[in-house]
Amino acid sequence: MRWLTIISFAFIFIFIQPVSAALKKCVDDKGRTQYYNNTPPPECLGKATVEMSDHGVVIKKTKEEVELKEAEEQVKREAVEKKRAMDKKRLDTALLATYTDKKEIDLARDRNIQPVELAIKGIEPRLKVSQDRLEVLKLQFLEAQKTKSPALASLKKEMNSAKKEVVRLEDELTKRKEEVENIKARFSAERKRFIELKQGKP
Repeated sequence: MRWLTIISFAFIFIFIQPVSAALKKCVDDKGRTQYYNNTPPPECLGKATVEMSDHGVVIKKTKEEVELKEAEEQVKREAVEKKRAMDKKRLDTALLATYTDKKEIDLARDRNIQPVELAIKGIEPRLKVSQDRLEVLKLQFLEAQKTKSPALASLKKEMNSAKKEVVRLEDELTKRKEEVENIKARFSAERKRFIELKQGKP
């Protein structure tokens, strides 16, 4: 009975202990982080505070902290917008300095497209030759399989090499065609913006 009483008192003593205050922190005017439990140090007076658990997990932020974060995000957004506006102004100035008429933009587009189209014209026949060669090698490989020809290994090697060449040329052709479309899109956007600027649109 005596031990039961002692255990009961110990149980009660443990659970009626006051809960320690959560750890708080703030950043002072010198950029140093100040930690405290109950009474904030002078450096934290009027500063945004963060309340944390024993494991360092943020439990709560003061209104000032939330407002500070929002203000920082707003400053970042304004900086991005300002840079975007400056870049736009710089590009507009360059556009007006480069061209005097929209026809000049069309001519510049055609000059940029011409070498790419010449490259395409050079790739297409090479691709056709490589594709035809691959088809011939495939047929030869099938015949060699039927007859169990000793040339089978050599044909397989040639066929794999031809496949790689076809894939390479197809990729190059695709990239060149995409390049043409990108040039057209870029000059189309410049042409549209040039007309807007000439009409006095912001």
